[in-house]
Amino acid sequence: SPGAPLPRAVPGEVGELVGGLEHLEALLAAAAGSRAVVLKFKREGCPACNSTVAPLQSAAEAYEGRVDFFTVDYSRLKAFCRKCAIKVVPCAHIYVGGQLADTLPLGPSAWSDFTARLKEVAGEPDGILLSAEIAATKSAADSRRGAGFDAWL
Repeated sequence: SPGAPLPRAVPGEVGELVGGLEHLEALLAAAAGSRAVVLKFKREGCPACNSTVAPLQSAAEAYEGRVDFFTVDYSRLKAFCRKCAIKVVPCAHIYVGGQLADTLPLGPSAWSDFTARLKEVAGEPDGILLSAEIAATKSAADSRRGAGFDAWL
């Protein structure tokens, strides 16, 4: 509803960005350079997007207090996604010090690149990160059902 406060980061959880640019700016200001912010761009019904839900949650838990994690639903925030130049989902933006530091694909085959970049900007995780193999196993099952590809927008 108009004027309602925008959701804040909850350490150890993956939140949802609902207010577009205004919400992102508030999240980056709240992080105040002390935490990185990760946005996962996704679309409902995208098997590759769904395959990274559990690994992203494990990353949120492993980087609790050091990285804030949010999803962005392309179907709900198309204008915002276009401003962010999103061409394919799933993908991630990593913000450090309030600035976009990297844009990465985020499907199962790219998961290890994402976690390596996360380690570069936020250090070693405090917990266990689900491996690319777990994400890939899920994607392979989806692929056998005929829907294991990233979604082009």
